[in-house]
Amino acid sequence: MTFSAKLFILFWLAIDASAPAGHDKMERLTSVGDQRIMRKNVKKIGLGGAAVLGLLLAVPASPAFAIDQVACGQRDDFVKLEIALGGGLGTNRCFANAGVTAVDIDGVHTITSGNNKVTINWEYGGLYYTETLDPGFRISTNGSGETARVYEVRIW
Repeated sequence: MTFSAKLFILFWLAIDASAPAGHDKMERLTSVGDQRIMRKNVKKIGLGGAAVLGLLLAVPASPAFAIDQVACGQRDDFVKLEIALGGGLGTNRCFANAGVTAVDIDGVHTITSGNNKVTINWEYGGLYYTETLDPGFRISTNGSGETARVYEVRIW
């Protein structure tokens, strides 16, 4: 006889001995088991509800990140990424409003902060860089005229 079979028989005998006279053994097992399960479920639900309530009270609401990509036009108050397209051609992308956004913009050679405090994260030559600019500043992503890939823009 296997160990699990022996354990089952011992368990069954213990239930049989604890059952009141005149009650079915299975009925006793089921009602006791159901009560235990119900108590455990009520405890879990109560603890889960308390945890959710605690998080709602403890964690303040986060501000919405409403950064927008906008048309640059002739304005100089936006965060501006100047992009080289090759063959002497270029374009730019501008961002407005506080927030953060993930981007994937290749060919960036110059970053202008406009009237914003901005943090730009970029990759050049397999290395990653972060630069925070105060309002009115302009930087080149490298000194040799080559371009970089910008992967995040954060306006403070």
